[in-house]
Amino acid sequence: MRIWLVFCLVLVLASARAGQIVLTNGTATCSIDTLGGRVLSCRVDGEELLWQGGAATREGGPWVHGGIPLAWPWFGRIGSGDADIHGYAWKSEFRVVERMADKLVLSLETGSASLKYEIALSDGLSLCVETTNKSGFPFPMGVAFHPYFRVGERDSVSVEGIYDIPVLVTNAVDRGVKFGAAVPKKTYRIHDAALDRTILIEVENSTGVNLWNPGFEKNCPGFIPGDEWRRFVAVEPYAMGVNRFLVLKPQEKHVLRMKIRGE
Repeated sequence: MRIWLVFCLVLVLASARAGQIVLTNGTATCSIDTLGGRVLSCRVDGEELLWQGGAATREGGPWVHGGIPLAWPWFGRIGSGDADIHGYAWKSEFRVVERMADKLVLSLETGSASLKYEIALSDGLSLCVETTNKSGFPFPMGVAFHPYFRVGERDSVSVEGIYDIPVLVTNAVDRGVKFGAAVPKKTYRIHDAALDRTILIEVENSTGVNLWNPGFEKNCPGFIPGDEWRRFVAVEPYAMGVNRFLVLKPQEKHVLRMKIRGE
């Protein structure tokens, strides 16, 4: 009986870790969960760039903070509740299409669209999400990367690239501020005085960026322990259209790219 119980425990632990994949190239290392395609960790030259939140469970639950979740096929809330915030890709199991030492390709299929998600390492971390409308009808969608960048102290952080001068990350951005533009910026920098470092974010095909931190009230879905809200800043490149949705024609594709690295 004891042997059987130990065997069952080993199976449970193995299945709990079965969805996690590690990429490395000698300079950078990252871990990914196939649940949601979430990047859990990213180390470049030994430095962790991402804030570590909780782990999502395959039984479902509220929005989980930390790493880089993917918001798709919409960004933000539908209606006034939190149940469907940021779509459903982040709580869906992705299929592994291709796996190499420094590259991973995942896919998610729905009735109307397919999602291809490529995660690769170079001198940093490159992410590419491709949406294809495989139906014969228009497909409204929005997509965003939601990276939680690790910082030493939120109130000592500024973000360059949104305006002509850096934006200070204080309670002014509690609950999020979307910065859209006719010609969106392609490069953002997070200047972190407490950790004495800069994180470079390069983006392609976005329509704007969301700057977010929950502040001490932590008035947001999901759980953030203690004063951990001080330890991260979310700089979220998004692609949306009128009324928050881009409309893809039948067989049309949209590609959103982001690369992050230390400077």
